[in-house]
This record gives sequence, structure tokens and C-alpha cells, in this order.
Amino acid sequence: MPESRPPAATPENQRPELLSREELVELARALGSAHRLLPEKSRGRALLPRVARGARELESAFRDLTAVAERREPITPAVEWFLDNFHIVEDQISRIRKHLPSTFYGELPKLDGGDLPGLPRVYGLAYSLLEHSDGSLDETCLIEAARVYQLGSALRIGELWAFPIMLRIGLLENLCRLSRSLVSQHRSRIQADLFADELARAGELGPRELAVAQGNLAQAAEKMGLAGLVRLFERLRGRGHRLAPTLEWLTHHVEATFGTSVDDAIRRESHNLASDQISVSNSISSFRLLDRIDWRRFVEETSQVEAILCGDPAGIHAGSDFATRDAARHAVEVIARRAKKSEN
Repeated sequence: MPESRPPAATPENQRPELLSREELVELARALGSAHRLLPEKSRGRALLPRVARGARELESAFRDLTAVAERREPITPAVEWFLDNFHIVEDQISRIRKHLPSTFYGELPKLDGGDLPGLPRVYGLAYSLLEHSDGSLDETCLIEAARVYQLGSALRIGELWAFPIMLRIGLLENLCRLSRSLVSQHRSRIQADLFADELARAGELGPRELAVAQGNLAQAAEKMGLAGLVRLFERLRGRGHRLAPTLEWLTHHVEATFGTSVDDAIRRESHNLASDQISVSNSISSFRLLDRIDWRRFVEETSQVEAILCGDPAGIHAGSDFATRDAARHAVEVIARRAKKSEN
């Protein structure tokens, strides 16, 4: 059987490969063997500045798209989901800032190399799971993934406690990518509507005016993107024979630039709209799921230190209450840190 390797990072303009639950677990197993760590004294890269930039970007997208809705311009279902649930996003940003103090972050092992160099390895695990599930989380899958990851490299107790914060940060970055796309798509569609109106007016005025309008379109088409060109084609289709040359030019331009027919492009854009809605709703639903998960139980079910302590022949540890078990695990953390040994 060939060696399992984690997939390479996906370019932002492409949707990453979606994996089943079983494949996500296998991905976690591969990451556990592939991840390499920086030396203990290395500080790595700070993650909170990424969170701050993401928060600013999301707030900017929210303002832009809210203005669109207030002008009663058409909005996509994905934009509607984003606007209706933005209060959840704001709450998650506050939680991340509150629960990721710099001292705690500094103790998390950081990745050496790979696609996320200098960032916590538990963030690398969270990021990969989110990337290949379209932001759709499943509690059972998270538990299984954390367990099998440790077949290659044991996670520290602190890393397990940090996992929900890392998942929140990953979801936040996923929404950032989506919000950029939503804003860009809307701007392309608005530009397409302006050109559609200009071309329609020019067509009524005469060939000379229409030729000028078509020249303006040819100059702007490179920056409009496929979504804008598809919108323009749909707006112009059926508007009379005067615009037939424009539609023909659009058809050839789409084929030459994007390697697809206009009809296929229309179907692709329809699919993208539905996919965007699913992606946004997945992220919002996963934020809600993270609030429902019992993370104390998660840590105890995935911690190798806990499993070792529960092997106590007298059964004292396993029979203790959570606070006592947690105190014992914390004592192991302190001893391991002072002795420069693994917690196991």
C-alpha cells in the first residue's frame, strides 16, 4: 500500500478536494507522521495578527454587502446567509481573542516547514480538516482525527485544549476567503449590469454608439471575471438583433479566455452560487457546533496522558471527579516542562 501523504495546499481560486469522514481521518493520520516541529525555544509566528486582519476584512465585507442590501440590489443566498449570521462571527472573534493568551500560545509546539511554517501544529491539523470538509465539522470525526493523528505524534494536553480555538480560527479564515469572493462577485455583476444598460441604450441610438460601447466593454472585460461576463450575457440575451454582434463577441471571449462555452459557464456559475451558500452555511453551523461540544470530554477521550493515568492499577484516577483528574494532568504538564521530557 503506498504511503499516505497530506495533500498540498489549495490555491485560493480553487475549491479544495472534499474528503469523506474516513478520508479525513486518514488525512489526520498522514499529518501526524508528516508534521515536523521547530525547536522548543523557537517562538514561531504569531497567529493573533492573522485573526485581527481577518476580523477587519470580514467587517469590511459586512459593511459593503450590508450597503448592497440596503440599496435593495439583488443579493445571492450566500450573501444573505453571511449578513443574517454575522453576529455569530463577531462573537467567535471575541472568543478567540479572549481564550488565546500569548503565554498559552507560546507553549504550543510550532510547525517547521510545510504550508503553515511557524504556526501551531494543532492549527495545522484543524486547518487541513476544515479545508477538506468545506468547513463542515462532525464531533465524532474530530475525536477520531485527534486520536489517529497521535499514532504518528502525540499531542500535548495544552494542544488538545487549544483545538477548539484553532478550529474557530480556521473557520474564520475560511469565511474571509468566502467573503472576498462574495464581494468580488457582486462588484463584477454590478459592472455587468452597468455595461448591459450602456449597450442597450447604445443599440437604440445606432451602430456608431454601439461600436463605442462595445469597445469600452472589450477594454474592461479582462477584469470582469467569469461571473460578470455570464451576468452580462444573460442580461443582453433576447434584447434584439442589434446586440447580436455583442453576444457573439462575448461568446468567443469566454471560450478564448476561460476555455469553456457560455452555456457551460452559466451552469458553472449556477453551481458556484449554490456551493458558496453551502460553504457559508457550513461555517456558521460549525461555529454553533463548537459551542455545543463538551470539550472536557473531548480532551479526556483523546489525551494519551489521560489514557496512561487511567491505567492506574488501583483505579483511583479513573474514579476521581473531573477537577481531580484535570489537576493530575496539569501536574504532568508542569513536571514534563521542567524536566524537558514528553508528557507521556
